[in-house]
Amino acid sequence: MNIVYRYIARMYVLNIVLLFVLLCGFVVSVDVALNLSRFSKAAAESVRDAGGNNPGAIRHTLLTVMFVVDIWGPRVLQLFDNLLGVVLITAMGFTAAQMVRHRELVAVLAGGMSLHALVRPFLLVAVVFSALQIADQELMLPKVAHLLARDAGDGGKRDIGAFRVMLTPDETGGLLYAARFIDAEDRLESLAYWERDSTGRVLSTVRADAAVWNGAAWALENGVRETPTSTGTERRHEATLSTSLDPERIKVRFLTSFARGLGWRDVGRILRTGGLDPTTARRLDRQRWGRVAGVASNILTLLIAVPFFLKRLPGGMMQSTMKAAPIAAAGLAASAMAPIVSMPGLPVWLGAFVPSLLLLPVAIAMLSGIRS
Repeated sequence: MNIVYRYIARMYVLNIVLLFVLLCGFVVSVDVALNLSRFSKAAAESVRDAGGNNPGAIRHTLLTVMFVVDIWGPRVLQLFDNLLGVVLITAMGFTAAQMVRHRELVAVLAGGMSLHALVRPFLLVAVVFSALQIADQELMLPKVAHLLARDAGDGGKRDIGAFRVMLTPDETGGLLYAARFIDAEDRLESLAYWERDSTGRVLSTVRADAAVWNGAAWALENGVRETPTSTGTERRHEATLSTSLDPERIKVRFLTSFARGLGWRDVGRILRTGGLDPTTARRLDRQRWGRVAGVASNILTLLIAVPFFLKRLPGGMMQSTMKAAPIAAAGLAASAMAPIVSMPGLPVWLGAFVPSLLLLPVAIAMLSGIRS
């Protein structure tokens, strides 16, 4: 029995790896084909920024390839997280189809084994890859979260670049605005901060040409605080601005790719220390619980799909595929929706697991219905 389990697990793992490589290769190839000119332009600009002349064809080509690898290296980790559910189910179908085609299921039944037992190697391999997915989410992606928001023209850069910070509330009710946030320098340019009371009335306004985060507050350049008084406006110099909106929270609010790369501990720390508006805080909380629920939904969807492919008699697999496809698609959609869709009236953690709870009885019924 262990020999059969090892054989199925080995073939299943091989199909998973091959399918993942093919899907990643396809995605990367399409992106490179659409953005090749931007990768090439970034390579040429990097040479000019280093003080060199126009690079030769070979050097230019090598730099372009390096920039493609630099951009897509971190994104492959994200692709693994996003595609694993699809890969697990598709590879299971391929593995079962190979066994049916070579009459191996008939031999297993003739040897006295039940088809129910053959679910075990598929489940164990799926659990192992799901553990790798969790490790990817918690250990790998947080280290490259700041690189995931780059686009094809940012090859070689280790920061996100710059973007405008629109009116953003902090935990005290104040509003922050900046013409630009420069990630490489943790710097705000042309900023304004409106301090307000509980009713929304402006108590004072802080303006500055620029500000740099010093680890505890924003150090202002030419900072001025304007406070309305009964006789006019009082103006005085302001050296620092204390607000819960640090560089990390600014990026979480405005860069979806950066927020998706944060791990459970990072999100928990941000939520505990506050500084985010309620909408963004709920989105982050739903995202971290949705990751766990998504892993559970992927495994349950696999268990729902397996019985369609474990057949007692050899035959074509197209009919089984057509029956399994809509159910598997619904299960994968539920897995993808877990971090996104909120359930009104339910706690965030429970709402994230609603798709898994709906899939659980279906998985039990399908496994119980295997005819062996």
